[in-house]
Amino acid sequence: MFEPLISIVIPLYNKDEWISQTLDSVYKQTYRNWECIVVNDGSTDQSLNQVQNFMSQYPGNWQSVTITNSGQSVARNLGIQIAKGELIAFLDADDLWHPDKLISQVNLFSGNADLDLVLSPYVIFKENQLKGYRLIKLGNPSKLVENWLSLRGFGGLIESSGM
Repeated sequence: MFEPLISIVIPLYNKDEWISQTLDSVYKQTYRNWECIVVNDGSTDQSLNQVQNFMSQYPGNWQSVTITNSGQSVARNLGIQIAKGELIAFLDADDLWHPDKLISQVNLFSGNADLDLVLSPYVIFKENQLKGYRLIKLGNPSKLVENWLSLRGFGGLIESSGM
């Protein structure tokens, strides 16, 4: 059975309203072979305290590192450098994952050695929407990846949906 270590990289800057819920969505993953690296990008709110409290209360392969505010790209790159996993999954500090997100994507990699990137649909929650949420399906994944990698356009939240 294919059970690679997944390195989850979370860049964090002033997201104290969301970070505990974000970490909880990692903790509740049905796939358990993961490490989670939170790169605190110089937060000035209570984000880092919440991360430390969460990590002390919920056992897991957690790691936290703090850097001077340098932006999310620098934070993600540092997380990649620290990562030990065979696969990398990014998660923004104000996003949430479905509990089966990791296992679903690992299963796709398992049977397809030619895959380099797996994306998933995602849901946007907004209080003022009629239904309260909106499902986003990936119409043209190749275009989204091209836009994201070239920094020329919207990448469809690859930051939190890709592996």
